[in-house]
This record gives sequence, structure tokens and C-alpha cells, in this order.
Amino acid sequence: MFAKCTYIRGTLEQLARKQTPRKQKHISQSGEMVENTLLATPDDWLKLVQPIADTIRDGERYVFFDGRVFPANHGPIKFDGLYRSHDLPDLPHLSESLMEETLANPDYWDVS
Repeated sequence: MFAKCTYIRGTLEQLARKQTPRKQKHISQSGEMVENTLLATPDDWLKLVQPIADTIRDGERYVFFDGRVFPANHGPIKFDGLYRSHDLPDLPHLSESLMEETLANPDYWDVS
């Protein structure tokens, strides 16, 4: 996912109240629709967003990748994400071949 940082009116606290609770729906292994609450309160949302807000700059583009936010710039990337460790020559979002090898490849994400 890409995002462009832009100034909005109001405070992070006001935005947090609008953004929570945050829910996610997905289909379980058994085929049932499951709904999880990811961020239940404004404080939960702020705890997650404040570190991001402190590092992004107005007008810049960013990539969201496995629980982290990176400037959308070419170059090697190495980090431990939510789902696995990554050591790649570039952000997959910026390379069609890496996109196929990583983001769109279930084998890449299977770390069992």
C-alpha cells in the first residue's frame, strides 16, 4: 500500500476518536467469516499511529509493508516484520518482479 502524507485539520486525538474501534474481517481456515477488533480505543489507535506521525513528512510518499512504514524510495530493505523477516534488494512495491516474488507469493509468506 502507498500513501502520501498530507496535512489535515484537527489533532491526532480527534482523528483517533473517528478511527476507533477498528475492525478487520477475514475468512478463517474453516471458511467462516471472522471479525477481529484490532484497535478498540482511541488510546490503542494513538499508541500505534503516534510513532508513525513523528517520522513522516508532508508531501512525501510512503509504503506500508508488513507492519512498518518506509519512504517510497529505491534501495535495500532489511527488517523484522509482523509476519516474517525481510532482506530484499528493494521495496517489493517498487519492483514488478519483487512484487510477484514476495507480496503476491504465498510461499514467501509461509515461514513454517
